[in-house]
Amino acid sequence: MATEVKELARQTQMATVQIGDTVQALTSQVSGLIQDGAAATASATLAREGTALIERVVARMAESVATVHDATHAIAEGVRANLKDCTAVERELDELEQAVAGSSSHLSAANRRLENLLELSETLIDHIGTSPVATDDSPFLAATVEAAARVSALFERAVESGEIAMGDLFDETYRPIPGTNPEQVLTNFTAFTDRVLPPVQEPLLDLDPRIAFATIADRNGYLPTHNRKYNQPQGPDPVWNAAHCRGRRLYRFRAGLKAASSPRPSIHTMPRDMGGGKRVLITILNAPILVRGRQWGAFSIALLPPAD
Repeated sequence: MATEVKELARQTQMATVQIGDTVQALTSQVSGLIQDGAAATASATLAREGTALIERVVARMAESVATVHDATHAIAEGVRANLKDCTAVERELDELEQAVAGSSSHLSAANRRLENLLELSETLIDHIGTSPVATDDSPFLAATVEAAARVSALFERAVESGEIAMGDLFDETYRPIPGTNPEQVLTNFTAFTDRVLPPVQEPLLDLDPRIAFATIADRNGYLPTHNRKYNQPQGPDPVWNAAHCRGRRLYRFRAGLKAASSPRPSIHTMPRDMGGGKRVLITILNAPILVRGRQWGAFSIALLPPAD
């Protein structure tokens, strides 16, 4: 833009010079006409009128030249001011970009350190909980492993009997249910798990008051059929839905996805969103669900923290 304005100013200046030359030439011609008019008495009146007209035209042209000159000067001043402002803005943007880059670098480094620390703590909890040494969580881990084995056998029998095809059981086409908030999805095996899972899942809730839920999730974090108290139909309130309608949802938490694809039992802790900004820290015990040697997902039992 600055280059175009400068070029326009240059062209305008050249035009101004040409107009000035023309005015000078016309002025000379007017002088000649005046002299000729003095010599030609018969046409003196006509010459004076013509001369006056030309003088007025020349005056207007001179005014136009002055206006063009002033406009050119104003444009040049505006260009210089704009260029100065643009330079200042570019300098500020460069400084902002450098500051953002520095902040982003620091934030990325902090995130990496936090992830490493979280990974280390989860590994430590997992090793302690799954070690041969008995802990408070050992009975719950044993119950989780047993439940996973029951579900594995149940799934295999259903495939063998033709109740559900292997491809449908491992379906990963998660189809959103219109109007749900939080979003719920369906798969080709959702109706099947609704039929067969409650007899396995529900009795586990009575083992101990600390058990918050006992459910399965596939390797992608899809929880098709939750416990009945958390498997309510959705209503108009998304906060209520988040707390009471937890089935048919995808939970893509890093630790949960890792557990759902792990070939061995595992333990991890995580905050559980109860809706309305309320969260509780729970311990989750996991055991793999295998169908014909292929990992389907995991069975999980969640424990609330001990009461004070």
